[in-house]
Amino acid sequence: MLADVVKFSDLCVLLSKLRDTSGANASAIRKKLFEKFVTTCNEKCSEFEDTDDVMYPVVRLVLSSLDPRSLNIKEKKLVDQVSKALALSPSSIRGVNVSNAMRVCERLADEVSSRVAPDDFEHLSITEINKKLDSLSAGLGSNELPYLFKNCSRNELFWLFSIMIKNVESTIGVATNVILSWLGPEAAARWNAARDLHTVVSTSKSDGESVLGANFRPMLLARLPKEGWWEVLKENCGEEFFVETKYDGEHVLMHKISCDNYKWYTRNGKDFTKDYGSSSSQTDLLSGRIHPVFRSSVNDCILDCELMLWDKS
Repeated sequence: MLADVVKFSDLCVLLSKLRDTSGANASAIRKKLFEKFVTTCNEKCSEFEDTDDVMYPVVRLVLSSLDPRSLNIKEKKLVDQVSKALALSPSSIRGVNVSNAMRVCERLADEVSSRVAPDDFEHLSITEINKKLDSLSAGLGSNELPYLFKNCSRNELFWLFSIMIKNVESTIGVATNVILSWLGPEAAARWNAARDLHTVVSTSKSDGESVLGANFRPMLLARLPKEGWWEVLKENCGEEFFVETKYDGEHVLMHKISCDNYKWYTRNGKDFTKDYGSSSSQTDLLSGRIHPVFRSSVNDCILDCELMLWDKS
C-alpha cells in the first residue's frame, strides 16, 4: 500500500513548506506543492492494482479536523500527556502556558527532542503513524507516545502534536475547503454529501449510491426575501400549502437500517449514535424507545428530525 511506502517525514516536509510559503502568490504555490506531492504518491502506488482510495491514510493526517478519529484533547491535555510520558510535571515545561496552539506544539517538540535521544531508526511510515494514532484514539496507547518520541525527529513531533489536537489546517494557514479543492473539483461536494474522507479521495464515481447510513449534509432552511416572498412561496408550494410551527431543538438525521439498526448524525456531522443507541435492543436509549413506534413494514428510512425534550407538566 502507498501508506507503507510514503514516510511520515516526507509529509512533514510538505506541511512545513505549505506553512512557510508566503507572498502574493502563496495560494498558487501551495496548491502546486500539494499537487506535486499527490502526483509523486500516485506514481509510487502505480504498481498496485487497487488505487481507489490510496490517498486516504495521507489525507486524514492533512485534514485532521475532518478525521473522525478523535483523541479528545486540546493543548492543555496534550501538555499533560507529553509531561506524563516524560515523567515531568506540566509546570516544568516552559512556554506551554499560552493560547497559541502552534506555539505549544513547537515547545513540546523542542522539549521532547532535547530530552529523548532518538534511536537509530528509519523514519516511520504513514501506516505506522496512523496505527499509533488509532491506538491512542482507542485508549490503548499508554506506550505509544514514548515509542513515537524515540522514533520521530523534532519536525515530525511538531506535526504529530498538531495532528493530535486537529490543528494542521490552522497551522499551515489554509482553509479546509481550499485543501479539499486541491484534491479535485468534486472533493468539497463529496465531503458535504457524505462527510467521509474515504468518499472524498475515492477515484470511483459515487453517483447513485445509497445515502442510507451515510453522514451527509441535510437540506437546510433559507430566509425568504423581504420583497417578493409570496411569489417564492407560490412558486415552490403552489396556491395552497401547510404551515407548521418550527420548534427549536437539535437538528438530527436518524437512519433506520435493516429494521433493527440505527445511526444518528447532527446537521454539522457529529455522530451521536453512541449516545442515542445503535440498536433496537438498547431499550434504555432513544433508538430502543422509539423502535416500537415504527410500522413493522418499515425496514429502512431516514428521518430529518428536530430532537427536543418535552415537559409534560
